[in-house]
Amino acid sequence: MGNFLKNLRKQHGYTQEGLAKELHVTHQLISGWEHDMYDIPNVMLIAISKLYGITVDEILNAGK
Repeated sequence: MGNFLKNLRKQHGYTQEGLAKELHVTHQLISGWEHDMYDIPNVMLIAISKLYGITVDEILNAGK
């Protein structure tokens, strides 16, 4: 899922810092999600899905 999130971020023109600001989290947390180091809380999955215009299922299934 981490690579999928990284690719989405780049496709939408965000840096880790920019996305972190948008989601009100740290860029270290964004990095952790992209490296599959941390689970993403449901509230963040919803925020990310809304930001990118995709479903939570698409994120959880890593774009499959």
